[in-house]
Amino acid sequence: MCKKIPTTVFNFIVIIMLIFRVFFLFLLCLTSVKLFAFSQQKISLEVGGKGSYLTIPVPHHLIPVASDIKVFNKGLLVKADVSYGLIWPKLAGELDYVRLINIVIQNDIRLSSITLVWQNSHKKLLKTSKRLMMNSEFVYPDSQWLRKSLLLTERDSVDEQWYRDVQKLRAEYIIDEKALAKNKYPRFEASQWLYDRPQALYQLFIATGEDKWKRSADRFVAFYISQVDSDGYFKLSKPNDIKYLMGRSIVYQYLLNQRESSIEVIERLYQASLSWSAQYNSNFWTERHHAAALNVAISYWELTNDTSAYIRVNNLINNLWEMTFLPENNWPKEGCPQHSFRAHEGWGDDSPACSPWMMALVADQLWRYYWLTSSPKAARLLIAFSHFVADKGVYVASKGKIKGQIIPKYLVSLQNAEQEELDPFSDRQHTCDVAAMVGKGVYIQTKLGSSSNPQAKKVFQQLAERCKKQHLAVLDKYKYVKLTHLVSKPPRKFAWLYSSTDDLPWLLSIFKETNKN
Repeated sequence: MCKKIPTTVFNFIVIIMLIFRVFFLFLLCLTSVKLFAFSQQKISLEVGGKGSYLTIPVPHHLIPVASDIKVFNKGLLVKADVSYGLIWPKLAGELDYVRLINIVIQNDIRLSSITLVWQNSHKKLLKTSKRLMMNSEFVYPDSQWLRKSLLLTERDSVDEQWYRDVQKLRAEYIIDEKALAKNKYPRFEASQWLYDRPQALYQLFIATGEDKWKRSADRFVAFYISQVDSDGYFKLSKPNDIKYLMGRSIVYQYLLNQRESSIEVIERLYQASLSWSAQYNSNFWTERHHAAALNVAISYWELTNDTSAYIRVNNLINNLWEMTFLPENNWPKEGCPQHSFRAHEGWGDDSPACSPWMMALVADQLWRYYWLTSSPKAARLLIAFSHFVADKGVYVASKGKIKGQIIPKYLVSLQNAEQEELDPFSDRQHTCDVAAMVGKGVYIQTKLGSSSNPQAKKVFQQLAERCKKQHLAVLDKYKYVKLTHLVSKPPRKFAWLYSSTDDLPWLLSIFKETNKN
């Protein structure tokens, strides 16, 4: 017969076993964490073999500064100096992640391909590039990688030929300065430079990979920079006007070229932009001016990670939040940044107003900031804007060839509709940019898992399909003619039409797929 183990001894054995079990699980967990933390990742890239200097853009949250990076060619380690040219802007407490990697291949070796292998490291930090890699070869694995590194958004296989084909034809005209001058649009006319033409051209390059658009954008940015005075204002515009302060094309210029002038000029632009108060001024206020200030602040933060710029961005967004959700004068909430009609137009009464097409300029900056930070306020504002446009920002054309078409309003007078000047033939030019704004709000609301507004989704699809039909109509009209370009009158139309709508084909495709499912 087995002797019975005393209770105290039995309890002691159980406790020891539990301790060993916990310790074993802890070791297993720790090992898993270490394996995850130090697991290798890699990318392979085709390179031109023209030189020893390479620059690689990197999507967010992929390669920490605390990384050990090695370069291989056909399985063999290549001697190379690896550093970073820029880190992603970050919030307090976040890790530093690389946005641009610079590689100098040693011993003057010419390579046709490389494999970059990296793993997180608790002991090793990447060095900052000692010098800018202005003449390096800009390489990346594929267009999806490039888009996530520069434009932030994802992009699967999307039907966007209807959009890009017309954009290219308009771009051919925009880059032909002789044609512009012939049509009385010389490069020294200030209004040509509204809405950041180079931004739209850089985005066309990123979408197509066609280098001619990048070269043209580089040329226009260089001219723009030459016209920025020591105080940060655009010299061709008199008096000083914040509308002419461009930021995003300067960011693209740096990411693609690493030109030192980009950093220097964006700092001057940022200082000039501070003249626009973060608080609503009832004497004068438009969404367009607020968007320009927000654009420059985000751009400066992207390139410098400057804390004051981050604070400025949030102050500007907080102002939009108050105007939208805590409007002045006990105005009822409408889902848009309410300001007086008089403050916007310089005439009329002091009843509240909002401009859908100018809101689209603000929305594009909120969209950009959302992809950088997942900002809840930016998300909520975009959702509110989409609801506002769906409820009060559109009307139906009542006559002519466009009878029955849904048209975005130029300006909504919320308490005095008699002040609204509805011109459907002019207002429909903003179909695409307003469609993109509504689509961004609907996308975020769907992504966050909250119940979407059926009316907002319906209006987005109607506007987006109308935008698509407008583009296709152009292509159909010239189907049997060898068309080399399309004239944009005025030229600034190209910039506002394409700078804030680059994600529109993608958004339209997403909701088409959703409807199929």
